Amino acid sequence: MRRSAAQTSRRRGFTLIELLVVIAVVALLIAILLPALSHARRSARLTACVANLRSQGQVVLTYTNDFQDSLPPRGVWWNRKEEDNQYEQTFWTLPRLLANYQGQPFARAGDFFPPTGAWRCVEIRPEQDDQHINHFAISHSCAGRFAYNSVLRDDETGEVVVSADAEDGWETATRGWRRLTNFTWPTRLVALGDALTFFAEVHQHRHAMDSVGRSWQLVTTEIYDVIGYHAEPWPIVHFDGHAETRRLTAQQWLDSTETFRSPSGGTADFHRAEIDAFLWFVRR
Repeated sequence: MRRSAAQTSRRRGFTLIELLVVIAVVALLIAILLPALSHARRSARLTACVANLRSQGQVVLTYTNDFQDSLPPRGVWWNRKEEDNQYEQTFWTLPRLLANYQGQPFARAGDFFPPTGAWRCVEIRPEQDDQHINHFAISHSCAGRFAYNSVLRDDETGEVVVSADAEDGWETATRGWRRLTNFTWPTRLVALGDALTFFAEVHQHRHAMDSVGRSWQLVTTEIYDVIGYHAEPWPIVHFDGHAETRRLTAQQWLDSTETFRSPSGGTADFHRAEIDAFLWFVRR
């Protein structure tokens, strides 16, 4: 009995040409969608990191409120009695100090204390932490250098030494413990920024920045190869608590310069961008 034409048509499958066309269309759609999906994931991670920076800024402000307007130190060499009643000297970054202040201390991993929670950059995987060491600590945050003090504290001897960074000639304008009331423009001044690393020939390895204060530190030059972990946008939070992103480009940071006379009588040129973002004492 002969099959009908309709039955033969129903049993007929795809031809090789039709199958190749379908595969080509699917491949084309994937090629179109993958960059969009990748961009969406990067944007989501950037948004999460900006939110984390905002949270970090709120902790800084909470600390200053609890300590009569005094800012936390950005780094402490601390010889401290641990739970085993033995003294141990470790380097406390500002994030580690504030996480401990929050009651959420960073756990030890070998010789270091990797950041956790809002203090950890969402772009950095645990196996990448060895690229974020500043010789003494793993650092995912970058403090405004001139806005904070540094401390050497020895609980065993009772010795405490407080210091602060200043450009030549401005030492007298930056004495004393840093307070929010020192700052003329807290809405512009960078409190903390997200993870930055640089490579310099003298180091022969990639090095984490735990503080920044000058424009040349934020762009790639013949000396420094700078990487921000969100490509060009750099998430930051200001001392009024608002967070945003800045571009890590020469156009953003190596802009017009202004000349200022220091309290000691000397003069120095500064980029306008770094005056607004870091050098609060230049306006005084």
